[in-house]
Amino acid sequence: MLLDRQGPPEVLDSLRAVLESDGRFEVVDLHVWSIGPGYRAAIVAVSSTEEASIQAVSDLVPGEIGIAHLTVELRVSDGRL
Repeated sequence: MLLDRQGPPEVLDSLRAVLESDGRFEVVDLHVWSIGPGYRAAIVAVSSTEEASIQAVSDLVPGEIGIAHLTVELRVSDGRL
């Protein structure tokens, strides 16, 4: 039951916007779902063309979005195909 519904569009849009706000990361996959009243879990895959850390991605997520559990996949590339 918990995994068959995506989070509200405004939460998805807000999370995507904050993660892409400084231009270091591009969100390539994002899933958010409710795990309890006022609590959400999220799985996000981001790509970057510069060195970065998973913690740098996590630090961008504001508390008011209500993400209690966050899983991050970080894809760092040199920009070449």
